[in-house]
Amino acid sequence: MRFSLGLPLLQTIAMLIILWAPGSPGAHRIDIILRDGREIKGWKLVPEPETHAIAWAQGINLPALPAEIPIDLAAERFQHLPELTLRFFSFWFFGLLTWYMIGRIGEDIVTWRQNAPPPPRLVDLLFAIESLLLALLSFLILIFDRSVATPVLTVWSTIWLAIASAALTFRLLQRMYYRNSVPA
Repeated sequence: MRFSLGLPLLQTIAMLIILWAPGSPGAHRIDIILRDGREIKGWKLVPEPETHAIAWAQGINLPALPAEIPIDLAAERFQHLPELTLRFFSFWFFGLLTWYMIGRIGEDIVTWRQNAPPPPRLVDLLFAIESLLLALLSFLILIFDRSVATPVLTVWSTIWLAIASAALTFRLLQRMYYRNSVPA
């Protein structure tokens, strides 16, 4: 199974849903009319204000945050740039790389279960360390500073903390296995 291609595709689909939902109020509303004439209304996929869409985009692609900072600073310096649009698409673009790297972990796990683990790559270990540090930092900021916290980001930071911890644990186990099994 090609996780490294499938996860970025799922991320792109999620980003399209996030982009579509706030931009078309009412189009993402589900109204169910029951046979006896009762009606169920009001369910929405993503909250309407644009800032919630940015929070969802940031949450889904949280380890891509450092790559988005220069774009955010450029939007502050040049006032005529559409800041929210640039931020949203930068999260999508750099999030593709993040989900590709997570997909490589999934492929390495499948390879390890079938054969021996693939040789460790320094890029994968550095990504695992970076994503864990960023997830831990964002988790702590969102837990202790309620003025910054949104429910979406708090949940996603918890999810990314678990994903990044598992990724770093796997990469360290892979390195230890490779070091002990391959003669020097």
